Amino acid sequence: MALKDPGAVHPFPLAAAFDATGLGQMHFVFYQAEEKTEFLERIKRLEPKAIFFGDPHSVFPIEIRFGLREIASLISLSTDTAGHNEKRNAALCSQEDYESVDLNVSFDGIVSPVMDLMTVTPVDYRNFQGDLQRDIRCGFSGSVPSPQKTPKFIEKVKSPRAMILEGLKACSSVTIQLNTQGQTFIEYARFMLRCKLSVNTSHSGYGRWIHRPCRHPDGWVGGILSDIKFDIHHLKGRVLEAGWAGCCLLESAGSPIANWFPEGSYYIYHNTDELKHLVNTLTDGEISTTAENLGIYTRAHYHPRRIYQGILGARRDPA
Repeated sequence: MALKDPGAVHPFPLAAAFDATGLGQMHFVFYQAEEKTEFLERIKRLEPKAIFFGDPHSVFPIEIRFGLREIASLISLSTDTAGHNEKRNAALCSQEDYESVDLNVSFDGIVSPVMDLMTVTPVDYRNFQGDLQRDIRCGFSGSVPSPQKTPKFIEKVKSPRAMILEGLKACSSVTIQLNTQGQTFIEYARFMLRCKLSVNTSHSGYGRWIHRPCRHPDGWVGGILSDIKFDIHHLKGRVLEAGWAGCCLLESAGSPIANWFPEGSYYIYHNTDELKHLVNTLTDGEISTTAENLGIYTRAHYHPRRIYQGILGARRDPA
């Protein structure tokens, strides 16, 4: 896997899931712009069968992508592609960009016109093994996007997740654990293992950024950010994590979850009041049955090995 940030605690969470597949040895190679030639040589010496990398437009210039593709099949892995990445998605539509990789993969669980393959987020299930006491009635662990400020309207726009969690603060049955800089994924997994119910919000975390056209003094036409809409939903990795952790999932309305999981393996809520009602009224039997259904389906259909085999098999040039 070719990566950009050598200082990350775990450079690429998707890499841990690949490591759990047993499909082959994995190497990390970190890219720095000032050493393009050496970067390609280091990868070539490893003789890889496939190269995975993150968002192509924030990591690798196109000449590097063509160089990587000469070495092995090049696969782009992207998350949250449906939200704020309008400029990125437009670039992906170009013929040159299309030809620079063998496969563009989205883990959003929704159709994207610029992606070759849509699937769900593979999870390193090994972190969710263990038999901890489920002493948390309902929990949420994750980050809350900072309020976004738009140039036109000035006011800050709160994400749906922030508003839902604000509404849950007074609910004594809910434990909210916000991610801190030092939290490890193992600590996150252990928190999930203690939860009977797990809250998820399916809205795109970055929202959909609305640009209004404008003409710049030098003649080119662009856009100015004018609004942010949180009206796009996708399937978050937390859904599969809840399945591996044995939680009963409470999912927000609008989620594409019905395309990936059967009825009876989750509960849908439309607003904070409905969510609190579920938290307070679901019986232990209902929670246990629904959690078991989610876990069985996750293990049967979304083992990381199966997901990555599907990705490798979908390459345009699998040689």
